[in-house]
Amino acid sequence: MMQDSECHRLLVEAMNYHLLPYHQNTLQSRRTKIRGGSRVLVTVGGRPALTEKSLSREILYRDPESGWKRLAELPAKSFNQCVTVMDGFLYIAGGEDQNDARNQAKHAVSNFCRYDPRFNTWIHLANMNQKRTHFSLNVFNGLLYAIGGRNSEGCLASVECYVPSTNQWQLKSPLEVARCCHSSSVIDGKILVVGGYINNAYSRSVCMYDPSTDSWQDKASLSTPRGWQCSVTLVDRVYVMGGSQLGGRGERVDVLPVECFNPHTGQWSYVAPLQNGVSTAGASTLNGKIYLAGGWNEVEKKYKKCIQCYNPDLNEWTEEDELPEATVGVSCCTINMPNFKTRESRASSVSSVPVSI
Repeated sequence: MMQDSECHRLLVEAMNYHLLPYHQNTLQSRRTKIRGGSRVLVTVGGRPALTEKSLSREILYRDPESGWKRLAELPAKSFNQCVTVMDGFLYIAGGEDQNDARNQAKHAVSNFCRYDPRFNTWIHLANMNQKRTHFSLNVFNGLLYAIGGRNSEGCLASVECYVPSTNQWQLKSPLEVARCCHSSSVIDGKILVVGGYINNAYSRSVCMYDPSTDSWQDKASLSTPRGWQCSVTLVDRVYVMGGSQLGGRGERVDVLPVECFNPHTGQWSYVAPLQNGVSTAGASTLNGKIYLAGGWNEVEKKYKKCIQCYNPDLNEWTEEDELPEATVGVSCCTINMPNFKTRESRASSVSSVPVSI
């Protein structure tokens, strides 16, 4: 076998791939990517209603045929974390490791890890430079960007970028004003940062980060101030949904209007409003629709388990499914999973204990 040059090349390629796990993003090929499989909705962490004082380590996926199923647990309990998907891997950053409603920022963490759906395993990666909760995380051009948030030192303006090939975080040009409880999404090669909490007030402010120039630019403001909302990009639009703001008597109220950003005009418009207002929910896109899962409802003062689904072709929201348990501070994404029988077979033969590198 070793006398065959092509066979030798493939063996060296495979050895390098498995011995250098944080280089796997740049070493991906048709031989390493999932073949077949299904794209599924995944939920991560949060604070379930039935165990309100305890945070969750669960990561669940929705099997189209048989409902919700568990994957390997998170390396640590997590709440208000950020998740994103890059090169077929699921990345989880920051959040809080304790439940303390009076001082959430005090328990912010800098943890950063990666989930591999092929083997149902986790590895620890280099921690962020700063502890962050109520921040945002986006992928662009093979890099991850962590923006703003807060910790025990207060609201953050800092931005840092994760480079997979070096397993390191690099500081980037900061926000002009510290911001937390915002949302962000990638559109036209730039990151649109929306709303949130600025100078102790809900904000309508919108700004855009250009990774190619490491610079920021103000954009047209939202019509409605909001914080703890979600943003997603679908086709060539950014949708901002959910969150809360202050009512006329200074009380927190749900924000039902959903706003849509057109990058070609630089303007916002309204689409169909939410049926149920939620904050600290999770959002993702799947099969041309937007899914908004869980969250906290101010009117009912309760955790929600509903999954609201937006169809842009019909411009309407429907309740399509439910989480197994009402949860706040949950994160969502969509990821390509191996065929379910194949995944279960691999999961039974591969340890799911997280590995540090």
